Amino acid sequence: MKETVKTLAYDDLLPLDWVELSAPPDALYLERLCERNVSLLGRVAAIEERHRMVGEEGELEQEINRLHSKMDLLLGLVASIARTHLKLPDEVELRLSADYLRWKLVRPVPLKGSRIMLSLYLNPCIAEPLRLPAVVQEQDDGWVGACLEHPGASCYLALEQHVFLHHRRSVAETRSLVQK
Repeated sequence: MKETVKTLAYDDLLPLDWVELSAPPDALYLERLCERNVSLLGRVAAIEERHRMVGEEGELEQEINRLHSKMDLLLGLVASIARTHLKLPDEVELRLSADYLRWKLVRPVPLKGSRIMLSLYLNPCIAEPLRLPAVVQEQDDGWVGACLEHPGASCYLALEQHVFLHHRRSVAETRSLVQK
């Protein structure tokens, strides 16, 4: 599948589900959805934040890093327990941008032009999905593409920041592998 517009995106393997919508969501639902998505993206950013201390690590910085590692462990354990009680969808190979989601076809999807509600689980420590209305744009070579319809500008900006941070992280990881 070829993307028509070149935008910032990142590739990942994440739990994804969708349901077909019979009608566009109403304004009140979209407002609440926007609030939940912005809150969720803020929590994902807080969990994924990594403090990199530059220079020599003092005693305080070492202790902060130890506490951070313990919190990561605790969050991972809680998420693991939550995942055993919740039935998360299967992980699929995908590419996410602020405007578009394309994923490897794992089950039939509605026809081109159909409205769907995507549920994307961005972080294993958070059992709540990012929910975005979308319109199926194409199905080609085992991939599906959908144009995201953001429920509000703040939701779009928060997702744009999430995509930017993940894209930047993947570029940094690629550079560090090349330098080794």
